[in-house]
Amino acid sequence: MLKMTSSTMSIRDYLKHVYPLAQSDLDTISDASVNEFFNSLSFYFQLSPQPIDVIPPGKISPRNQVELPQIGELYWPSVINPQGFWCRNPYDPTNPLNNKFVKGFASGSRVEVCHSNVYNGSAGIYYYLAPGSGIAVDLGKTLVARNKLDVMRKLGCSNDQIATALNTPATAYWPYYTGGQLPPPGSQKLFRDLVSKYVDQYGVTTETAQNAIIDAAIDETNYFYGRVNDTGWQVDEDNFNLAKSAGYDTVQMTTQANMNNGWAFEIIDLRVSPDNNLKTTMTSLTQYHTMVNPFKPSLHQPVSNTWPYYNLYAANTLSEIAKDYPSYQERFPFAGPGYINPTPIPIPGYPH
Repeated sequence: MLKMTSSTMSIRDYLKHVYPLAQSDLDTISDASVNEFFNSLSFYFQLSPQPIDVIPPGKISPRNQVELPQIGELYWPSVINPQGFWCRNPYDPTNPLNNKFVKGFASGSRVEVCHSNVYNGSAGIYYYLAPGSGIAVDLGKTLVARNKLDVMRKLGCSNDQIATALNTPATAYWPYYTGGQLPPPGSQKLFRDLVSKYVDQYGVTTETAQNAIIDAAIDETNYFYGRVNDTGWQVDEDNFNLAKSAGYDTVQMTTQANMNNGWAFEIIDLRVSPDNNLKTTMTSLTQYHTMVNPFKPSLHQPVSNTWPYYNLYAANTLSEIAKDYPSYQERFPFAGPGYINPTPIPIPGYPH
């Protein structure tokens, strides 16, 4: 692990902290290649203090404003610690399916991720695709879909079955929201109300309205109908049970609506512990997590952590500073790492 002795840090130094397995590669490639690689990432750690040379270039897209995030802009993710990371938006709001990740990854691929979980693990563990985190998950046997409703369709559900899940009494979705913060509890909308508005507007049957909205949401041909994918509850349970029964290890959702009014690449890990215990599940899943070398994909090293909380990390990498980030504390019935140790672990040798 590289030791820092001052508050300065070059991009090359930063990347050596993220990718210890790539130190020899980073020593030999040109400055131009290092900068190009850094700028191509989708995920960056925020440090304290932040060295000016490793602030990722690009406009910061404020959260939940009237204007949608534009392609290439930086934003703070919705569920994982919002001030701990920057993410780069790959989605054009006028055509979100035209993105570089839309085809997903093949079974057996290792892809860099960060953790974003809102359950105890009983309905799967959720990751964000995060090139730049330095921590990868082995996808195993995987299903690629566009979004949550597309997952249901690819697993054999008809539009009527999808509508039934969306109309379950406890199920809602997060709509377009312009309050400048994450949508607060109680701001969710109901699919049935959206269907009723469609019926009134176009004078069609409920079945026709449901089909039109679900098709548009899956195909992302209408932004506001696409927000229906930003759901959970019964839809997440159905997707987990159906995908697991079909023998998949993971599910990729390449263009999934999220609470920032934009989209994200989400991955569901189905290989959870049967006791529905988040600690047991996350500890068990580390067998599928590795440190990686992005310049030599075949070079990787197992991660051996116990109870990695909400933010995936590997000891002696930059990701370790995320281990104790607080994460959405007031929204969960179980404690996040902020309750255990509110002080982030500094980079070894780096002033904090």
